[in-house]
Amino acid sequence: MDLWNVRDWVQEGLRVIGVIHLLPLPGSPRYQGSMAQIMDRALEDADALIQGGVHAILVENFGDVPFWKDRLPEETLSAFTVVAYEIRKHHPLPMGINLLRNASRAALSVAHAVGAQFIRINVPIGARLTPEGWIEGRMAETARLRSQLGTSVAFFEDVHVKHSWPVGQEPPLRDLVEETVQRGVADALIVTGPRTGEEVDPKHLNEVYRYADVPVFAGSGVTTENLARIVRSCHGVIVGTTFKKDGNISNPVDPDRVQQFMDRVHALTPS
Repeated sequence: MDLWNVRDWVQEGLRVIGVIHLLPLPGSPRYQGSMAQIMDRALEDADALIQGGVHAILVENFGDVPFWKDRLPEETLSAFTVVAYEIRKHHPLPMGINLLRNASRAALSVAHAVGAQFIRINVPIGARLTPEGWIEGRMAETARLRSQLGTSVAFFEDVHVKHSWPVGQEPPLRDLVEETVQRGVADALIVTGPRTGEEVDPKHLNEVYRYADVPVFAGSGVTTENLARIVRSCHGVIVGTTFKKDGNISNPVDPDRVQQFMDRVHALTPS
């Protein structure tokens, strides 16, 4: 794999990562029995994102609810890998892998195998209460696996990830950011709103941006309308819902909505 450095990447300007939400995969309750349908939708969404001008794509098994906490069954993981590999073959842009809910070792393994540049880790350190139960960070294992593989895959790690809640007293945000970077060996941080499609708290994003010494991404609820406010406190954005037809997360990616968003990005961040 060619070396890829997220710090160098964000120096080129505000980075937009478009999300490909895979349809339910084999082994998940809502799987419809057609890998061809899953593959076609994924490639169509990838084409729409690339044509619209995003800078990277993030592939995740969004349709697999309810999610396993930190693993995927073999039939699901193998199907995900096949789809990710096909996307990688068709598109040279930087690509990330997110295996929900927190299967970071599997995500790293897939990323290394298919030639992706980064993975997203929802709960990198500490523990959070989620709809899937109590999830603990597994960075001791994941970071060691990266060393064993000899790979340059970057770790994009969430701070207070969406769809999760603290239990007990949380450390000050500055401490949490420093611990995630230092003990979670994060290459970039992600800040989200409370739920998918909900805007990040601008104050929260700004604090993480001030405390972090790695690139920071806004990871939910980013729209054409609020982009100007959000870009003041981040190096990039991860966009899913806004890019979908009619703004409905269940729909395919709409290339016109992607283009409109990217036009706004260019207007706000001229080269």
